[in-house]
Amino acid sequence: MPTRYLGIPLAKNYDILIDKCRDRTEGWMFSTFSFSGRVELIKTVMISSVQYCIQSFKFPATIIKALESIFANFLWRKKMHTWAWEQICKPKHEGGLTIRSLRDINIDASMKLVWRYFNNNDSIWNEWVKTNYVEEHNFWEAPAHLLQSGTWKFIAGSRMLAKHHMTRCIGNGEDTSSWYDPWMKEGTLADQLGRDNLDLQSSSNWKVCKLIQNNHGFLPSLLPSLLW
Repeated sequence: MPTRYLGIPLAKNYDILIDKCRDRTEGWMFSTFSFSGRVELIKTVMISSVQYCIQSFKFPATIIKALESIFANFLWRKKMHTWAWEQICKPKHEGGLTIRSLRDINIDASMKLVWRYFNNNDSIWNEWVKTNYVEEHNFWEAPAHLLQSGTWKFIAGSRMLAKHHMTRCIGNGEDTSSWYDPWMKEGTLADQLGRDNLDLQSSSNWKVCKLIQNNHGFLPSLLPSLLW
């Protein structure tokens, strides 16, 4: 049976990735690379070797720690580490070496997938996500089950963070959920009014256009009927 599809493991076997990075650094350990040269190898080769997978799945903290430990051992040639890895990953103007943290890369990748969902409506990937996972739900409320795709669970787990950094452009309001989309700077309407106080079953599919009157202003008279 195939173990990879388009270069991504079908099963998340992190041991293969860790061994690959360890074998590569072992071959370089006794080379004549300078400290600056080792920094550049970590930036351009080591991080790039894991970046393809790290943009598709949520990496456990233990795996990130194991990979970064390999990077750090190579940087210091298995000698005493005189800088903490967290400090090394900071920008140069903050006293670091601008080596990107794998955790930050993983978070950035999840935000990119959410952005891609909303900004590539005509893509095959977008249609696949809508058909197989979002289905009749709103994107922000669609469930993620244990046996579903690791990439979908990766996206679903990042939605709360993404929502805090996104604002939906309303336009005519026909494509914007009244309750779940972050079209207000304060957050979603459901969160602001309190989900426990709302009858969302009868209005879960409402769009913002339903609350607009004469193309300006909102129609607050509809809201009291939705409060318990």
